[in-house]
Amino acid sequence: MSVLLWMSLVAFAQEGPVAEATGSNADGDVEEVVEGPAPREERVTASMTLKVANREETAETLIADAANVGGYFAKHTAEQVVLRIPVAETEGFLDRSAELGLVVQRNYSSTDLGGELLDLRSRLKARNQILEQFFDLVPTAGSKSIVSVEREIVRLVADIEKIRGRIKLLEHQSTMARIDVAFRFRDRAAPSRDGSSSFSWLNTLNVADIVNDFRYEGMRGTMPNGFKAEPPDGFSAYKVKREHRAVSPDEVLYSVRSEKHKPKADLEFWKEAVKVRMSEAGYRELRDEGITAGNSKGWLLEFTAPLGTQDYIYSLGAFPIGAKVVIVEAAGEASRYEERREVIQAAIKTLPL
Repeated sequence: MSVLLWMSLVAFAQEGPVAEATGSNADGDVEEVVEGPAPREERVTASMTLKVANREETAETLIADAANVGGYFAKHTAEQVVLRIPVAETEGFLDRSAELGLVVQRNYSSTDLGGELLDLRSRLKARNQILEQFFDLVPTAGSKSIVSVEREIVRLVADIEKIRGRIKLLEHQSTMARIDVAFRFRDRAAPSRDGSSSFSWLNTLNVADIVNDFRYEGMRGTMPNGFKAEPPDGFSAYKVKREHRAVSPDEVLYSVRSEKHKPKADLEFWKEAVKVRMSEAGYRELRDEGITAGNSKGWLLEFTAPLGTQDYIYSLGAFPIGAKVVIVEAAGEASRYEERREVIQAAIKTLPL
């Protein structure tokens, strides 16, 4: 037998044939076949964009969590961590990850691998059978035909190794989900400060303007005489005539004002109009909730947007009441706003509407 053939046989023997899905293990022992539907073989991928105060600390927490559930990290940079975790742990891992910061984006997808794996395993079985037939020919092959037999054995071994590698890759992907976590907002373009809405008060909705008005005591609107809005817990009220403003020690801003209700429309109309205006201006919608103040029903929308070097959350609440629309605005750096979110909502609910 030639050296080339001998090397091929040794390499093949060291790896051993891939166990078939019909009941034999890697050692060739026959196992009992369990009846019932085979488990689904899927490639699971998920991604999440988080706003966090400390990227490195969060990345270390994610890596430790992945290790605790039997996973590992595949990539770690200042802006991203890529993890592999058992598929069954994916949902729980994503839920725990969401608690580490502000979730800006979250995606989940799965791709069925069963068809491709079935085809690959069938091809592998067929090639193993052909290879065995060539092995049977070796002892009887003549000096002229042995070269052709060797060539076919080498080709089959290479083909089998290629199929083996693909099967192992897909089997790994079907058991270990890929999770990509990014620590940044994807769009850093500052939103527009004006708008083209035909409803003039919608064009006044802007995170940069509310911040500047607090700094330079600008006027964004007034409330009727006798109206009194309590500031959120922990906020200090501004003493501005017929305006209701407050600020927290970490510079989260809160403001209540009113605008003319023209044209008169219901809550859903104004909510949709605001969503369109904010999207066109470059804001990313974060949350959409209903809210009640006194006896009046309204809505509360929260958006994200970059402001300078920081990422802000800008929330808008609206209550159409008769000839006025009462507007509640709050804004702050994302992580600071999140810490104040509950008291802001509590203050809105106490408005005397």
